[in-house]
Amino acid sequence: METTSHREGRGSSAIKASASGRKWCLLAAETLREQAEETANRMAAANPTRVHLVERLETLINAYNAGAIDVQELFDRLKDFIGEMTEEEHRAAREGLTEEELALYDLLTNPEPKLTQAEEVAVKLIARQLLVKLTEAVASVDWLRSQETRGHVRYQIKQTLNNLPEAPYPDQLWNSKGSCPTAWCSLLGPPPISASV
Repeated sequence: METTSHREGRGSSAIKASASGRKWCLLAAETLREQAEETANRMAAANPTRVHLVERLETLINAYNAGAIDVQELFDRLKDFIGEMTEEEHRAAREGLTEEELALYDLLTNPEPKLTQAEEVAVKLIARQLLVKLTEAVASVDWLRSQETRGHVRYQIKQTLNNLPEAPYPDQLWNSKGSCPTAWCSLLGPPPISASV
């Protein structure tokens, strides 16, 4: 009898421990999800080429909600995902660029073209130059409201992109990179609010 009682005691403790472990894992996974969501959204807002991070997180959460993965796997995948985002956050420093320059560089290089090392250096320089020109062009005006200012911004972008290496940027790709000044300027933040009296 003692053996049976002992086993029953161990079994119920194991079930309680397992349930409390799942509860802890669920709470930890929720905390990681919140952290991952905040980080992914912030990173995507700073660099539109990082929107895939938000999409990956949504896919992961959807898989959990559909029952395709359990809470432990969700927790593990979230830890890995946060580690990947941390690496991505340090990429600007590794590339020798500011976050804004990296965003412009990414717009110029993603999803294509693949660049040689010398071409990477040239494109990084162009990203730096473009950031300066865009900052100057939109610094004091609401560039979205004025057709003349939008035209000036487009002109500045095209002029700067003329310095891209020709081999990896054939005409069609070159045109696609410079076709959306809104994406370029959105990296600089919202237009200034004009004070009216």
